[in-house]
Amino acid sequence: MNKKDFMKALGEKVSVILGDSGIVGESLVPVNNDRPTEALAIRSKGSPFGIYINIGPHYEAFCAGVELEWIAEYICRKYNRQVADTRGLADNIIHFLSDFRVIRDKIVFRLVNADMNEESLKSVPHIRILDLAMVFGISMGNSRDGFAWAGITYDKMRRWGIGEGDLLKAALKNTPSICPVTMDDMYSIFLKMVKECALDGKKATQQLEAMQPKMKKMPMYSLSNSLGLHGAGVFLYPGILRSLADSIGKNLVILPSSIHEVILVPENEKADMEAMKDMVMDINRNGVAKEDWLADNAYLYNREHDCIKAAGRGGLGETEVFDLSELECIAREETFDEAV
Repeated sequence: MNKKDFMKALGEKVSVILGDSGIVGESLVPVNNDRPTEALAIRSKGSPFGIYINIGPHYEAFCAGVELEWIAEYICRKYNRQVADTRGLADNIIHFLSDFRVIRDKIVFRLVNADMNEESLKSVPHIRILDLAMVFGISMGNSRDGFAWAGITYDKMRRWGIGEGDLLKAALKNTPSICPVTMDDMYSIFLKMVKECALDGKKATQQLEAMQPKMKKMPMYSLSNSLGLHGAGVFLYPGILRSLADSIGKNLVILPSSIHEVILVPENEKADMEAMKDMVMDINRNGVAKEDWLADNAYLYNREHDCIKAAGRGGLGETEVFDLSELECIAREETFDEAV
């Protein structure tokens, strides 16, 4: 069964299971880096709101031998959980969208690649940060299946009578509390992986002992949010980079491993930023799905000047600098009542 036929058959199965409680259709959903993905669209009757189910992983599971009926039942359970977790949310959304003063404490941001999302960025307010872009959305709360996000368009912004600066101000205040930062050193992450893999004691000890000298020579830190989703932008949270850099007494190299996290490495005198950039490019092409790419670049955080410098743009090796203190000043502003 090809993917198109699978999607049709799955939609029919889901529709039968849900009965009168849901309407099932097919859709192309835009995702990161302007890559649309095939999805099932499921919504409750009488409601304009619903969820989209990416078909790709389910088709792969089907090809690997998972029964169509089981996949359909799994999707229905996921949909019913979402409905239960967000019961009454549709009415709130309509109220939210009518007044910025109501929604402003739910404005959050994500970080995407500016060039790869050039087309979609034409319709959404954003702030350029080097070769990246900060985009804004409404946090609809966390469910057992992830983080509910409603993107903000220029049309919504105009209806609210605000500007991009007002969105930035709100997002810098809200995002660190709605999506708190998490940071782990890579040794701790490796230790957790060893335990989860249930390796025998001797083998686990050998692997951990082999890892320690490498981590002492070049410590690495993983930075994300508490959900582990769309967490790469946490390095823009006020004071995060400065706090870590001051604690170790060194500048930091920022390696964007995906839209979900970044890796931080203390700078040393042998640091080759172009080589770091090449390493990120290689990881993107060999270990990360294209829709999860954040950047083909590496960045250097200078703790003395509280700024980020890009390794380069394309093959030109151009240098750009972004001053993080500007974001911190905006986040400290006490009110945005004047914006509405």
